Amino acid sequence: TEWIPDQDQPLRIAALITDYAGITHRSAEAEIPWPARRAICRMYKPRNVPACWQSRDGRRHGCSIDIPDDLKRAVEARLVVASWNGYEADGLGINGRQLVQRIGRNHDFALNELGIPPSVLLQGDNEIYTFGSTPHHGIEVLWPGPVIKVRYGT
Repeated sequence: TEWIPDQDQPLRIAALITDYAGITHRSAEAEIPWPARRAICRMYKPRNVPACWQSRDGRRHGCSIDIPDDLKRAVEARLVVASWNGYEADGLGINGRQLVQRIGRNHDFALNELGIPPSVLLQGDNEIYTFGSTPHHGIEVLWPGPVIKVRYGT
C-alpha cells in the first residue's frame, strides 16, 4: 500500500479472478483500515494533455504536471503512463532529461510505472514528453495522461 496516494476516503479492495475460459470475475468490495505508514504518498495529475498523443515521424508530444508541494522531503517518485505501442518510442522523459527510450509493448497496451530520481522533479511545473522517429505507428500515451506519484518522509 506504500504507493496508494493518501486520501480522505476509506480504502476498499476487491478480488479479480480470471477463470480457465479467460473470463474475469470481480468480488464484492471490502472496506479495510488504512495501514500504518512511515511516509505519505501524493499523486499529481497532468494538464494540457494532447487529445491525440502519438509521437512518431520525428514528433514530440508532452504535457505539464504541477507539483505544489515542497520536494525537500521526497524520498521516492514514480511516473505512471498508460501506453499503446510504447516499444516504438525513441524517448520518454521529464524536464528535459530522458528517463527511458522505450516503454511497454509492441502494438499492445501497457501500464508502465517508472522510477524517477526525486532530484529531477521541480516544485511547480514538470514537463513530461515522448519522442518517436518511426514513420509507422508510434507511441501513444493514453487518456487521462501520465501522473507522478511522490512518497515523502514524515
